[in-house]
Amino acid sequence: MRILLAFFMLLVSTSGFSQEAMRRWRKMNQVRNDKLDLRLSKTTRMVPLSLSLQPLLNSSF
Repeated sequence: MRILLAFFMLLVSTSGFSQEAMRRWRKMNQVRNDKLDLRLSKTTRMVPLSLSLQPLLNSSF
């Protein structure tokens, strides 16, 4: 009985920890995506489209 109770407590605590880790990962991932979106929007405003596509147009595959 004690082993079953200990196993159940371990299972509940592990589940809570993993949910917290997933929440933190999602939040950090969202922050990283927001920063990337800000950088890309600034870059695309500063660089004309023709210049940013030039390496792709000149490359041969």
